[in-house]
Amino acid sequence: SDLPFLVEMQTHKTQTWLDKDENQQQAPLFSRDLPVVLLRTAANRDPVYIIIGNHGKSKRDRPNDKESTDLRAAQYVAAQKIILDYQKQYPNALIFMAGDFNADVRTGPEVAPIRQVLKSPFDIKNVPNDQRTTEIYFNNQDQATYSQLDNIFVSDNGAGYILSVRVVPYLDDQGQPRPYPKNFQEREQNDSDHYPVELVIDTTAQLVPEVNALKH
Repeated sequence: SDLPFLVEMQTHKTQTWLDKDENQQQAPLFSRDLPVVLLRTAANRDPVYIIIGNHGKSKRDRPNDKESTDLRAAQYVAAQKIILDYQKQYPNALIFMAGDFNADVRTGPEVAPIRQVLKSPFDIKNVPNDQRTTEIYFNNQDQATYSQLDNIFVSDNGAGYILSVRVVPYLDDQGQPRPYPKNFQEREQNDSDHYPVELVIDTTAQLVPEVNALKH
């Protein structure tokens, strides 16, 4: 509450699509919404930051849609258009899209529309691939698949403000980072089957007048 922002929330929960896998029915596109937070300051009518929350469709199969790939792909095609609309309306705003994409953000073809308009901070900061895992899936034989399903994408104009980005490890009882689990039982000791992503940005360039006002 002490941050110098005027907050506006926008929703996209009413957006629909023609679901060809469900008898050509119009159906909700963003089953978990695609909420957007616009952060303005008293000195700037246009938003300084636009933060898009994302939880893409899970990989559970749907009728005639293996791993729900068709629905997830449609979500990110629509999300790309929403991002482009915000960029056109507010060209100076820093745009972030954060959350669980339920596809590997580096290689998943359905995430390609997002990669075309936003950048991964892990690429910007040259974080090695073996330090980007945010989800480990174990099959019935405890064979592991390492993926980066979670990210905080950023618009091109925000690249220079990124100070650091990392996947946050879970800690053991002694406060030390736990190694990646070797099986499903070890993974269950973590708070979630996903690892959080932490992005640190320098806000001073956009908020100098407001930050100085807070100091006084």
